[in-house]
Amino acid sequence: CILKMMFDGPWTSWKKVDKEHRDAMWEHFKFVLIIFMIYQSKNWYKMKKIIVCVIYMQGLYVWPEETDVLARKVWEDCMKKRFPDVMRRASEASLKLAKAANVNASLEGDLNLLKDYHPNWIKKEYWEKMINEVWTTSKWKRLSQSGKNNRNKLEDGSVSKHTGGSISIHQHKKRMVRCLHLTLVST
Repeated sequence: CILKMMFDGPWTSWKKVDKEHRDAMWEHFKFVLIIFMIYQSKNWYKMKKIIVCVIYMQGLYVWPEETDVLARKVWEDCMKKRFPDVMRRASEASLKLAKAANVNASLEGDLNLLKDYHPNWIKKEYWEKMINEVWTTSKWKRLSQSGKNNRNKLEDGSVSKHTGGSISIHQHKKRMVRCLHLTLVST
């Protein structure tokens, strides 16, 4: 993961990653993509060193310049969506390290116990700052609890599986009956 390789700040969300680091990650992503595409070509083994050097040094990319803006937007959206999952895995890795050291910690409990058990790809000082300035604040705890409650909310007799405006199959059926004036037979 490019984010893990280039993680260099107390970033708890994609918004907090500064432009300089985002640009560097974007350039790295394009470079890796080009190497992958060369590797996939039939004659990659004959030309790979020359092509890779020329592409990297000359700033030549696989897609046209006008496509770069759109490609960057798609990449940024993907990074923004993946970031919370990467942070969740980082906290789980920290918890695992703490438990291996016989520390009685949990992600719902006192996160200060995890300060000494940072994931190997996040510097200790960044990890401590992330815990101190974000994950132990009352605002974070409130939002975290709210999200947990929303994920576990009972809707029409079962836990909601979708968010962001999705409605249950039961609600779809009710709307269809109303709109089409149908009588549905229960199965």
